[in-house]
Amino acid sequence: MDVIKVNDLLSQEDINKMLADLKSPPEDNQGFSISKELGRSQFGIPGFDKGVKKKLLKIANSVSDFKCGFSGASVTEYNLKYGQPRLPPHFDGDWSDLIINYQLSSNTSWNMGVDFNVYEIEDNSALLFNPNKTVHWRPRKLFKDGEFVKMIFFRFHKLNNSSDYTHLGNHFPHHRIFEDINKFRDSVSDPLCDDDIYRGPYE
Repeated sequence: MDVIKVNDLLSQEDINKMLADLKSPPEDNQGFSISKELGRSQFGIPGFDKGVKKKLLKIANSVSDFKCGFSGASVTEYNLKYGQPRLPPHFDGDWSDLIINYQLSSNTSWNMGVDFNVYEIEDNSALLFNPNKTVHWRPRKLFKDGEFVKMIFFRFHKLNNSSDYTHLGNHFPHHRIFEDINKFRDSVSDPLCDDDIYRGPYE
């Protein structure tokens, strides 16, 4: 499928319902973790408003040529307090056939790269794509103290024929498959920011 950008994905009522499902502080949420290598925190949404879930499924099915099942959602915050934010080229290496890559809130701009295209995303906008058939990444950017980008990843799978892309998790950023993407990423990144130290897997 092609990459699709959707503006104003959710209504304010939907956002409020979804936020009500999140515990505070986030450290109390199941699966809360911090990746210093990627400069981010992440946790799963334990409950989910049925109306919002139904709306997301409708959106997913409208752009897919298969019947979608809802796999789950996770909240991620990129922030210097977790380490220097970075996202080198990768595949997710999971069972997802579609992701709604949704920007919940931010106070800085950080574009999203999918294959050889760069997309500007704003709060309450999203990119829809297959995270295991398209390479995705972010340009290198030096975050300042207090800057953040909060995302929610809504994941979907083929309802009647599950895919297994877990083998793609072994393709780290320095794998030869990413050579051309890395060159392109270099051309749109802050030259003062270097993330070559990270060679591990991504989600």
